[in-house]
Amino acid sequence: MPPRSQLGDYLYGLFALTRSVINEQPELVGAVHATLVQLGDEDFLVALPALRAAFGWFPPRERGDIAAQAASLLGLAAPERAHLTQLPQGEASYLAARRCEALALAWAVEYGLNE
Repeated sequence: MPPRSQLGDYLYGLFALTRSVINEQPELVGAVHATLVQLGDEDFLVALPALRAAFGWFPPRERGDIAAQAASLLGLAAPERAHLTQLPQGEASYLAARRCEALALAWAVEYGLNE
């Protein structure tokens, strides 16, 4: 397993070279999940910004497909999966997401995770 600070960078490079690999080889979602559950809370928070950037390579539909794979892996029922794979609509949802992101970024700065 790559060190926590390099996990997202590893996936970023992999997805940059071949974005289709995660859809063509669904066991990769399982491998990413297995790696993430081994991380402690602090390690996960350190890895999170780069992980977010790595999955940013995917357009929304493909991210939804990956979320559906992860939901299946976790044994979530169809209604629970819908919460992961469907984007909320409307201005209020967008503004709430922006507030949440701003709060998360402030916490990252506060805890020194923005480096």
